[in-house]
Amino acid sequence: MINIFKKIRDYIHLYRPLPDYYGSQFKRIYAFLKESRHWDRQRIAEYKLERLKELVRHAQANVPFYRELYGKHGINAENIKTFEDFSQLPVLTKKALQNNFEALKADNIKKFDPIPGSTSATSAGATKFLRSAYLEAYRKAVVWRFFNEYGYHFREKRVNITNPINFDPNAPVFEYDKLENELIIDTAHLMALRFEKAYDAILSFKPRLVWAHANMLGPLAEYALRNDLPPVESELVATFAIKFEPHVRRMVEKVFKGRYFEYYGNRENTIAAWGDNSEKFFEVSEYCHLELDTRASCGRENEGDLITTSLHNYAFPLIRYHSEDYAKWLGYTDDDKPYPALKLIGGRGKDLILTPEGLIEPYIFVHAKQQGFDKMQTYQVEQLAIDRLLFRIVPKPEYDPDKDEDAMIKLIKEALPGEFDIEIKYVDAIPPTPQGKFRLAISPLALDYINQYET
Repeated sequence: MINIFKKIRDYIHLYRPLPDYYGSQFKRIYAFLKESRHWDRQRIAEYKLERLKELVRHAQANVPFYRELYGKHGINAENIKTFEDFSQLPVLTKKALQNNFEALKADNIKKFDPIPGSTSATSAGATKFLRSAYLEAYRKAVVWRFFNEYGYHFREKRVNITNPINFDPNAPVFEYDKLENELIIDTAHLMALRFEKAYDAILSFKPRLVWAHANMLGPLAEYALRNDLPPVESELVATFAIKFEPHVRRMVEKVFKGRYFEYYGNRENTIAAWGDNSEKFFEVSEYCHLELDTRASCGRENEGDLITTSLHNYAFPLIRYHSEDYAKWLGYTDDDKPYPALKLIGGRGKDLILTPEGLIEPYIFVHAKQQGFDKMQTYQVEQLAIDRLLFRIVPKPEYDPDKDEDAMIKLIKEALPGEFDIEIKYVDAIPPTPQGKFRLAISPLALDYINQYET
């Protein structure tokens, strides 16, 4: 019965403006963001500080995790008067989030219509979280403000290439959402190197906007170049989720034509910043607050771990959340923008690995967890040769090498196109990059392969 009502509702909204379908909350926030874009820096900062103060008061009064944490440290929310005061609050790590899911729920959580979510499980396993319905409407409104500023409007043709939650080999490579006028590419099929149908569909659709997870555009672009296929002549290309590594972007630009823009965010907390290229992102100050924890900077000025706070998630506040990204703070750089800027240096930007058939991004967790295998805490893959991979595994306590290793290797091979010899090395932790960050994949072969398209 619910599906019938949804179909009727969707049919009616085909003939009404798309914001009506998104709802009154979205429309109010969207109108506010169109107005606030023209505020000056002082007014933006004042708005953000008030939201932070309200959030901390709410968290201390209504969220068990913060009541205990702030009580332990002698913190009184009423004493938070400035951004500097706020920066003295404890940092929330991913591990703390994973270990305190229930305690991070507000006592009055039902009031905020919580929506469940999780990270993509690509590196350290899926991390569960909740968003309030209001935050979800805000997130959508922020995205549409990005789109509008670059000249893309409701129901113009777009292709959406995003991360999969799971993988059904019998599912269609792409689907068409008539309500949004959107061609949706199931990237699980791209990971399985099923590029032909996806690329043909994109060319035939003739989108005005290509909207994609940055790393997934790389293998698709390399496929087109290798097969001498015509480029996608879209006017706009928007990427999201991670730092768009320059060597991948240079290759992608040869295939996906148009003006590029991108936004950065961590899935748990915020769509945090937007920009024209990877050199500079502007904070969305009405939506979030960004800071640097400089303790990991080794003395480098204005660099550190990026700390994020969403201003509007009262259902499940993540206050001063450690994003596991590393950035350089640039401050106010553009006279026409009332937002501070930053440059992403490292963190979750992951390299690809190379197979004889092309480039892939190694999403092992997606497949393993779907098959019921949940005994890896995290992993890292290093490509030693075209047919040889070293997996560094941080096992969970219940993992038994004698009983589980063969099953794990089988799942790894199933998830990777091509034939690989798999070597397993058990470690207590994954070695960090020079910036102190974790990398999912290390492959000089893939980097050299991409560089062939530099000329």
